[in-house]
Amino acid sequence: MRLLRPKSNSLEKCTEVWGSFSIREHDPRITEFRDVVYLPYDLGAAWGIFDRSGRAIHETVDMHGPDQSPYRQLLETDADLSATREEADDDVYVYGGCINLHYGHFLVNSLPRFWPLVRSKFTGGVKYLCHGPGNPDTWFAIEFFSKIFTQLGLSRENFVTFDRATPIRHLIVPETSFGEQCFIHPIYVDLCHAVGAGQLRSMPSCRKDTPVYLSKTKLIGGVVRVINEDDIVNRLEKAGVEIIFPETLPFDEQVRLFAERSIITATTGSAFHTSLFAHPSGSIIGINVAMKPVNSNYLLIDSVNNNDSHYYWPQDITVTNIANSTFSANMRLGDPLGVAEGLLRIIDERKRSKRWWFLARQRSNTSQLRPGLP
Repeated sequence: MRLLRPKSNSLEKCTEVWGSFSIREHDPRITEFRDVVYLPYDLGAAWGIFDRSGRAIHETVDMHGPDQSPYRQLLETDADLSATREEADDDVYVYGGCINLHYGHFLVNSLPRFWPLVRSKFTGGVKYLCHGPGNPDTWFAIEFFSKIFTQLGLSRENFVTFDRATPIRHLIVPETSFGEQCFIHPIYVDLCHAVGAGQLRSMPSCRKDTPVYLSKTKLIGGVVRVINEDDIVNRLEKAGVEIIFPETLPFDEQVRLFAERSIITATTGSAFHTSLFAHPSGSIIGINVAMKPVNSNYLLIDSVNNNDSHYYWPQDITVTNIANSTFSANMRLGDPLGVAEGLLRIIDERKRSKRWWFLARQRSNTSQLRPGLP
């Protein structure tokens, strides 16, 4: 790739981390509870799994952030749960946690509770008791949700929610295998590899060395976007980088992208979490636009998945207020062309590195991902 501008200092290597970092080699715990009460999902009230005294069962609460605090969930209720008598139909349920339908949060908050499937536990007709917006019918209408759980051997009939306070006679609670901005258990990556292997089993493998840039310019809503990202996209495209809009691809094609492409770059976001399903993944080059420190979620995934990852911070970036925006934050780059040129230079550096050639050779010798669940 020919650089058209002098060497730019628009990108700075990220050296700080936001969040904690712990790799827990053992399997998460599985705990059993008797006579607990399910309170339906309601952000305006207490929801979750509670004991009869009105205290949330700690093992069922999803913790978020470096301080591992509950997210939009009360840990106590004043409701008199001792009088709740109309029990659920089944004797035993497995707790599947809160289903977050945002793709990236689903991968770090919801799917990690299903790690026992790798150990062939809680399969078949087991009922998974869950919380979350909507219901299992609406969840299975979402493509990535349906494909992931179908690959894991679960169907709509395995998922249960209630719209009233409901006593549960026996609840089995797998501890999560991923604590957001805190820890990861390697078995979670094994779970994702099993899904990825199944998704790619019927697809021919074809390694491609053309680097790709995952663009958010067609995304209608989300967490963070760069409002002048088009300037980066146009420059990269002219230099021969293929521009991909991941939200327009079926789930299996997104997995294939990470399994086959040698270099994948983008502004950091949920799309990078798809690397969980690829073994090995292509080299990742991330432009951190939300803040200078790297969210430890990326580093936790990269470490256990053995990703070749590199993160950079654009030195001239500001927050732009946009009324009624469908994104949580809108950022503007002061020198988008400088960022594009810096990115092209980094891509060239990765192509010349021994690590990149090792990964490229490893991918070319791997016809499919390691075996997983049927």
